[in-house]
Amino acid sequence: MAFIDILIILVLATLPAYFFKKKLGIEIYGPLCLWRTKKGLKLLDRLSRYKRFLTALSEIGFIFAFGVIGAGYLFLRTKRRLKDLLKVVLAYIVFLAGASVVAVPAIFTSDAVPAELLVTLSIGGTGFFILHALLLNSWIIIQDYLTGAAPIPGLGLLVPGVEIPGSPISIPLHAIFGLIVLIVVHEVAHGVVARMEQIKVKSMGLLTAGIFPIGAFTEPDEKQLKRVQTIKRMRVFSVGSMSNFVFGIIFLVLFLALLQLVQPQFVQDPTSIVPSYIPLTEEYTKYLTITFVQNNSPAQNAGISPGMKFYNIDLIYAEKTPFANQPLVTDNGTITVQRNASGYLGLSYMKNIEYPPFVLFEKYLIESIFWIFILNFLIGVINYLPFAIFDGARIFEDLIEFYAKRLGIKNKKTGRRVVKVLTVFILILLVINALPYFIDKF
Repeated sequence: MAFIDILIILVLATLPAYFFKKKLGIEIYGPLCLWRTKKGLKLLDRLSRYKRFLTALSEIGFIFAFGVIGAGYLFLRTKRRLKDLLKVVLAYIVFLAGASVVAVPAIFTSDAVPAELLVTLSIGGTGFFILHALLLNSWIIIQDYLTGAAPIPGLGLLVPGVEIPGSPISIPLHAIFGLIVLIVVHEVAHGVVARMEQIKVKSMGLLTAGIFPIGAFTEPDEKQLKRVQTIKRMRVFSVGSMSNFVFGIIFLVLFLALLQLVQPQFVQDPTSIVPSYIPLTEEYTKYLTITFVQNNSPAQNAGISPGMKFYNIDLIYAEKTPFANQPLVTDNGTITVQRNASGYLGLSYMKNIEYPPFVLFEKYLIESIFWIFILNFLIGVINYLPFAIFDGARIFEDLIEFYAKRLGIKNKKTGRRVVKVLTVFILILLVINALPYFIDKF
């Protein structure tokens, strides 16, 4: 990313806060803006009428979060009849079907999910799936340091328009639409189920860094939330990620359908690591830029150097005839290069493309729908991690309390203590996974 791009992002992420404070009376914390409102609370009440669907969705979330632990809770709290068992088994089958989406990244990359991680996912849900992945990658990083290899960071911030630290992957700026959708869906779902359970919601809001949304919230009455039945509280916390999963699946289907529709015109850009769709035509290519020239190659011997432009793009399709003279129409005039014995010039190039507005709209529409899917899916999974700041910690705490009571453990703080230990352990894993990035910087 160019320096001017970074500067523009920094300005838009900081300076607007001071304008908002004076003109709109928004709560300001440094560059962070807290937008709080009571508008939309009536909508939560209207949506909360769909009790059967919301109850099923949130309770399936127990299984998505912690697999057999969540399934056991659902069964043990019933009268444990055959009918109850069949309901839990059906919910678990829904979870396994949904969990199979983990394999979806293989559609876009050559990476396969390790079998042991899939086993953890099936038994321990997405919460322990992420924990196992962090543990596995931490061990790989430690081994790399011990053997002198260069480790790869195991995590990075998903910020649209910014390259993921430690990787060549850059999430496009228009992925911000996916970020907005996942935030709104997640928090509205929390609020709707809170109202379904007769828990007061004080306000809703959005947290931004300048003009960039970085979070949202619903503000339920915390005292009331602590007093309600365990299952009601768990429903409130589990439904957010489940709603993200549902929306992720919807947009995955929409993405694949749209991609099939435009496939004759658009193809995946082979030079891009992330999905980037380009028209299957050269009519928008204005020129080619030399990016690499091999030492002692015909191109170098003829005076070709990186950064030069050439305009006869038919060179891409030209026959590679050994020792043939190939004229290059460059920004430094026409230069003739004689191909080597293999027919190659010894250079690499990249296309410089200018798309008309309607093509850009189609391209960004396809990619935005993809990022709505992938971000909803990723955040939905990560949020079930039993780490203090995530919903998974609140759900897991109540699950531990439930099982502790059944085992005759009377200490009411057992769940909280287990979550605290897990939080410290996960924090250590996160530090190890981020370590390669910081070590490389220093």
